[in-house]
Amino acid sequence: MIPEELDDNEAISDLEWMRRRMKSASDDEHGDVDHSAVPDEPKDSAKDTIMQMSRLFLRNLAFSCTEAGFMGQFRPFGEVTQVRMLVDSVSKQPKGLAYIS
Repeated sequence: MIPEELDDNEAISDLEWMRRRMKSASDDEHGDVDHSAVPDEPKDSAKDTIMQMSRLFLRNLAFSCTEAGFMGQFRPFGEVTQVRMLVDSVSKQPKGLAYIS
């Protein structure tokens, strides 16, 4: 079911399309639920591990991604000390994988 607000001819970004789609799916599932009464979510062990190690592993990246681009994207979340992109040893092309510290 596609909501009326999503017009196929409307030029929107993929991110905006996904936000609208997720919002409409969430509205369909929950109806008029009071989210203030929902208890706190349990602790996320993955987030705790990331915070302890201070390193993210990114995969399925576009081959056009650059280290400088990641530095700019992740700077608002804290100090970025290193971006390491994995490169194929034979073709010298990016593999679509990166580590960010």
